[in-house]
Amino acid sequence: MNTQPRRARWAVASALGLAVLLVAAGCRTADSGTSTAVTTTQPAKDGGTIVMAVDQETDGWNPVVSQWTNAAYWVGSSVIEPLTTYDEHGETVMWLAESITPTVPGKFDSWQIKVKPGITFHNGEVLDADVVKANLELLTNGKALAGIALGTRFVDFPKVDDRTVQVNLTLPWADFPAFMAGPTGMMMATEQINAPYGGLGHPIGTGPFVFDSWVPNESLKVHKNTKYWRPGEPHLDAIEFRPIVDNKKAISALQNGDVDLVVTSKAGDIDLAGQGYEVSKDFKTEKTFIVINTEQHPDLPANPLRNLHARRALALATDRAAVRAQVGAGQELETSTQIMVTGTPWAVPEDQTAYYAFDVDKAKQEVAAYQAETGGQPFEFELNTTNAPDDLAIAQMLSDQWKAAGITARVRPKDTQPLVLDTVTGKFDAVIQRNYGYPNPDNVTPLLLSSNAKGPGALSVNFMQLKDPVIDQSVAAIMATTDRNVQREQYLTITRQMNEAAVNQWLYDTPFAVLRIPAVKGTETLETHAFGNSMPKPWLWGGVWRE
Repeated sequence: MNTQPRRARWAVASALGLAVLLVAAGCRTADSGTSTAVTTTQPAKDGGTIVMAVDQETDGWNPVVSQWTNAAYWVGSSVIEPLTTYDEHGETVMWLAESITPTVPGKFDSWQIKVKPGITFHNGEVLDADVVKANLELLTNGKALAGIALGTRFVDFPKVDDRTVQVNLTLPWADFPAFMAGPTGMMMATEQINAPYGGLGHPIGTGPFVFDSWVPNESLKVHKNTKYWRPGEPHLDAIEFRPIVDNKKAISALQNGDVDLVVTSKAGDIDLAGQGYEVSKDFKTEKTFIVINTEQHPDLPANPLRNLHARRALALATDRAAVRAQVGAGQELETSTQIMVTGTPWAVPEDQTAYYAFDVDKAKQEVAAYQAETGGQPFEFELNTTNAPDDLAIAQMLSDQWKAAGITARVRPKDTQPLVLDTVTGKFDAVIQRNYGYPNPDNVTPLLLSSNAKGPGALSVNFMQLKDPVIDQSVAAIMATTDRNVQREQYLTITRQMNEAAVNQWLYDTPFAVLRIPAVKGTETLETHAFGNSMPKPWLWGGVWRE
């Protein structure tokens, strides 16, 4: 595989994926999603293979360097595992790590990571302190754009003993273990790390399956890890993952028996598939919303959304119920107006978030206030989106809604790479995005800091370019304590600040679902763990079996 021409694109793309790079895998309580799946008490059987369709190809299999979206984690988690993950309440639990504890009890500016004994990578390397150190150093050596947001948090990673690495930080980080549940906590063998471009074409992990082959845009195959560290797992002999971008083609492949599972974020696929399939739903984790750029890019026409009245007008003129009805295709969707995930310790009731209710008359008043402040400038802006038909339909629907309030939106569909580049460099007015699927919202805080709003033309992970000292203070308070009540109040403050500024125009909670044939068993974790997000899923593949 020729990786050289793609390397730069992958690096830039992964900045937009700070939603990806800063993810925290998560679980939900029983009321945070709905499913029609049938669980089983049958004993697992060994043998057999399955084929899974995912809705996107990935540019490489190094989770720190490549652009890993939701689709990549279904695939990559079969091979590469994180140090931690989450329980059904959204709290961090150990996975490859035996423990992650403060170096000095009660202080959070230094942590010690101790890995479990006896775990080996697929190439025979031992998971030890040296490997963990090599993985963590990717955060600061310039190979990962996570350093844009996080590099200044780390001082060094001294080795304590054969299984323990110390992580010294520049400031307290009380929920640091949650960060190790994301891609930067996924442990790769040093052979992969040291390979050209981080071994993008050949992942080497500790997972239940071993990488076989990858034909981009066609198939990635893995086979059973007979030396897996979790006794009795895995059960399957092999898995094949096929990227099928067209959701209708994926459903057709399921109906024709070409694939056994389909993961989708299109609610209509549930009815499209028809009867005879088991369905697991996660409709309450990730949010779909419009990111507003509060700065002016010099290469674009005047951006009216720099003005607070304009942003308020847009929020008031958005009929979210109508959008949900179109997207839901008969499924019941909700709109969360906070960065916290329903059912986790940090979530608050929606009536506390102080977001704007749909009101066209008030929207018109805000348009008038905008024009009064700007000398009668027209309210016209560009709305960026992908060129996928469903996304275009949503964008056009929004544009039509806003016209009733005197707002003109020029819909700009773009291929993924230009859309990514424009977003991370601030070359946009507004863009439809999916994010905030983190059970522990600590992982989203870098996206909100003033220090990460670098201005037009620079790579920024604060896409809103919002510089709010109240948010900065709340983030500092959150990082200094593990008290969930204190953290919840600070996250509520952050949410209200963002909602008052109308920098995230909330649309709907993304309707993720997994459809599968009844012969696929051992998927009970899909009923307890949130899977509608871009995060590792170490809790899944080891237990799956085929009847």
